[in-house]
Amino acid sequence: MKGQHILILGAGALLLGAIGFQYLADMYPCPLCMTQRWWHVAAILAAILALPQVAIMRPARAPLFLIAITCIWISAGYGGYHAGIEWGFWAGPSTCTGAPGANAGSLQDLADALKNAPVVRCDEVQFRFLGLSLAGWNATISAALGLAALLRGRR
Repeated sequence: MKGQHILILGAGALLLGAIGFQYLADMYPCPLCMTQRWWHVAAILAAILALPQVAIMRPARAPLFLIAITCIWISAGYGGYHAGIEWGFWAGPSTCTGAPGANAGSLQDLADALKNAPVVRCDEVQFRFLGLSLAGWNATISAALGLAALLRGRR
């Protein structure tokens, strides 16, 4: 498997997993979670756009491939920062609360959705697996994906 495919599939799986936790397990994202997701989207798009570049040059020299790796590592960095907030190692942003988006048909629908939306704090863990929160797992897996893609791209 080529490095850009590792990024497309890996970041896509992490993104789908996060969306699955949100809609299937009612674990709504906080603002830092959403930031991590957007960096996954950026990594996927850059890796897709890198496909033609990689066809004519080594992946490790293709600018869009390197941008895709950088994006996945930025998501890993945000995941690590977020996990540190959850563990109480440092304070998070004072505005770190949020709610899921509402598909409102009118202003009243929007107001009702906002009143009933759960507030999700960045410093409260909703779920841990093997001692790590979802942010911690994102940091770990995203860093590994970026490294795997880079090593594969150097071959």
